[in-house]
Amino acid sequence: MKNRSDTAKIRHLNELLSGVGAATLGLGLGSRFSSSIHAIEVPLIIGGMISHAFGMYVVRHIDSKNENLPQWTSIVYWLCWVLLIFLAIYFVINKF
Repeated sequence: MKNRSDTAKIRHLNELLSGVGAATLGLGLGSRFSSSIHAIEVPLIIGGMISHAFGMYVVRHIDSKNENLPQWTSIVYWLCWVLLIFLAIYFVINKF
């Protein structure tokens, strides 16, 4: 069984992964408007979406054990999933 310190480390690492994923996704979306890094747009977007989603999921899983979470955290969590799904659908329909 993991002790509290290990769980905190895992949570912090996945917060970092989620943040880096969101930044990478933003870089990928921004590259749609820049010719200098346009060639790596697709890997940035896909990598950013996957790393952000995974990090967000793990942090939420760890936080869900705490019954005192504010309601806004659930709203933001599910809103982020909806936006990621819409973004994925948009890119599939438009074939990047």
